[in-house]
Amino acid sequence: MLLRTIFIIFAALLVLGALAGVIVLQVHLSKMKGQWPGRILPIMSFIGSLTTTVSAVVGVVAFHTMTGSSITQYGELIDSVTLYSPLALSSALPIAFVGFGAFLLTNVPTLILTGIYIACRRNSQV
Repeated sequence: MLLRTIFIIFAALLVLGALAGVIVLQVHLSKMKGQWPGRILPIMSFIGSLTTTVSAVVGVVAFHTMTGSSITQYGELIDSVTLYSPLALSSALPIAFVGFGAFLLTNVPTLILTGIYIACRRNSQV
């Protein structure tokens, strides 16, 4: 029990340290003379959020479309059936909600990093 608690505290401190390091790096990059260094982390975060969104949507579609096969004890294929759940057949609205929700949630770091960039650039110009 004590070992788990120590591990959780260590993991939390490690994550907080990584987040603090990313924020310090973003502030440093945003204060550089060129505009592009401060845009690197927000662009990387945005590309990661697009990848995560596509993965979430593909996962939902794949989960609701299954292929089943019947195989004999000798390994011979009897039949192969593709099963569609009502979600896969009814409409694309639930899939769109999953995609939109994943896109919003994964873009929170992008918004934070962009906010840091804008704040640092405004302070540098004044």
